[in-house]
Amino acid sequence: MKKLGYGAIGLVVLAIAAVLVVPSLVDWNDFKPEIAAEVKKATGRAIALDGDLSFAVLPYPHLSVEGVRLSNISGAAARDMVSLRELKVSVKLAPLVKGAIEVASVELIGPVIELERLADGRVNWAFAPPAATAAPAGATGTAAPQPGPAKADSPGDSNGNGSSFSLDSFRVVDGKLIYRDAKAGTVERIDGIALDGSAGSESGPFAIDGKLVAGGIPLRVDLSTGKFAKSGTVPVNVRIRPGNAEATLSAKGTVTDIETEPKISLALSAEGGSLAGLIAALSGGAGAGPASAFTLAAGIEATQSDISVNGLKLTVGGMAAGGTARVRLGDKTRIDVALKAPLVDLNSLLASAVPATGSAAATPAPGGASGAAPG
Repeated sequence: MKKLGYGAIGLVVLAIAAVLVVPSLVDWNDFKPEIAAEVKKATGRAIALDGDLSFAVLPYPHLSVEGVRLSNISGAAARDMVSLRELKVSVKLAPLVKGAIEVASVELIGPVIELERLADGRVNWAFAPPAATAAPAGATGTAAPQPGPAKADSPGDSNGNGSSFSLDSFRVVDGKLIYRDAKAGTVERIDGIALDGSAGSESGPFAIDGKLVAGGIPLRVDLSTGKFAKSGTVPVNVRIRPGNAEATLSAKGTVTDIETEPKISLALSAEGGSLAGLIAALSGGAGAGPASAFTLAAGIEATQSDISVNGLKLTVGGMAAGGTARVRLGDKTRIDVALKAPLVDLNSLLASAVPATGSAAATPAPGGASGAAPG
């Protein structure tokens, strides 16, 4: 009996060893066709794995894929919707035994994401399996179902209530995000994306910290959210520091109806030691304006077609101003601004003004705006 018991234990050990060791001995590149077929079946898009594919269980489950490309829809400007130089994923081993997925790290190296709205109204982020893009064989009088925006399950609806998944570290290195609107004829880019983030569960909370370049302006971004509610509402907290300016822009509020008609409600605040420095950082050149410290506060309500700014309060040096603003988006953008400045101290503003050229010789001399700079 003892020999039988030892034999059974030996078989179990060998089985476990095989599960742990064999994956590292397999050439996973041989499975590229099967992987491509499954992606095509799920999304209706072709995926190309141009580089090496590797997977191993020891010392922890980890996957590495090089040269990944996901095809775009027909008529799009770019050939690929998504491409990246390398994808690295590692998962904690022990939680898998309990049925939980705890991802230790995900790293995207050199990702390029092309989002596009075509002139005919189609969007390339709507995925549909091949079966949903053609009518059944022999069907008559019935239009083939058209692919529409993929409706994600509401966050928090999973049986695990968001507790079976977590992500300790999410990293993006040298990323790019491009949005094209063929109807409007616009192209927006975000370059130099370098981010570190985490996810407490599949429905949040989420945290992202990093830097990027938007519209040619370098920005430092710190974003955090709470858990997504079943109603599609999520609290957000954003802090942005532009360039090298000694200024911080903060926004705190909620995003609602994320899956249908997103609406953003934020309390915006900003402060800094020099308004001219902020203008220079945002414009990418020398800043013209007062170098005095400033504060800004406002409430923002934004939808896909309308942006309203209410309760605007701005103080710069000896000036205080307030008002409202509204931007209506569409074929023709309309901007309405109403400002009131009950207190303006021109002497303070002129004394602290920085010219657009940034020349020190043009700085007003001490003692008043009428003084001349020493020659």
